[in-house]
Order: sequence, then structure tokens, then C-alpha cells
Amino acid sequence: MAIKLKSLMFERRIQLFRGESIYNRNGNFYATNREQARQYTQSGRDSEIQVAYIESSKIYKSNPLPFAGNENEMTVAIQYAITNGFSAIWASEGQNESPSIFVIDKTKIIK
Repeated sequence: MAIKLKSLMFERRIQLFRGESIYNRNGNFYATNREQARQYTQSGRDSEIQVAYIESSKIYKSNPLPFAGNENEMTVAIQYAITNGFSAIWASEGQNESPSIFVIDKTKIIK
């Protein structure tokens, strides 16, 4: 019985990918797939892609998603997320692109 309860308490982790180059070190945006992250690397090598995880319950998802390129939309969503105890937000990267995750509190990332 204790094992069953423990498995029910397990939260779902989402895998994150962050492509880095000399121009975008230590940022807050993470992709949800490796190929999307590769676009932000310097040479496209796997060694330039960081892999991490975050609990899905820590990510705020508004409807519609704020556009990552719109500072006002992002600010409103980030403020709401912080006020309500979230550590990250889902963000739109535009049409035909996978949404990204903007991590507010990087201490919640599991590497």
C-alpha cells in the first residue's frame, strides 16, 4: 500500500534542452526538443546543448500562451506565475514552432 501511495505522489518531469553559444549564455529560455535547442548553439554540436528536467506542476500555462518575443506579454505571465507559486511559464515561439519554457527560478531545474 505504501508503494502505491508513493507512486501516486510522483510528479511528471519534462525534459528541457538549452542550446548555448557565446551570445546567449545562462539564459532562461529552454526548448522542449533537442533540434529546437540546436538552433541556438554556435556550431550545432550536441556538446553545446544542456539537458535538464523540471516538474510539470511548476510550469504555468496560460491560454493563449504569451509570445516569447513580446516583452509585455511575458512580463504579465511571469508576474502571475511568481504570484501563484510557479517556477516557469510556457511561451509561444510563433506559428509552426514548438512552445518554449521560460524558467523563472532555476533552482527548480533538475540536472
